[in-house]
Amino acid sequence: DFIKKYHTDIFIIEKHYPIYNKMLANGAYFKAYEDDVFALFLDNKYKNKNINKSFKTPTKDKNYYNLTKYDTNITFD
Repeated sequence: DFIKKYHTDIFIIEKHYPIYNKMLANGAYFKAYEDDVFALFLDNKYKNKNINKSFKTPTKDKNYYNLTKYDTNITFD
């Protein structure tokens, strides 16, 4: 219900969380990338698009993500 209400096109999920398996079973998203820790899910509207599959492997330092998760290049003019 939350995903339907606040739709997003992308999820980055640590694979040990139960939502990882729910996302695998969810028909609205597909797994575009995974490593031993994280998985990237994209909305199915991107499934047949020419997506660059040469992802840069993320750091294994989970603290990095906690410190930078709100850092963006978004600016408001």
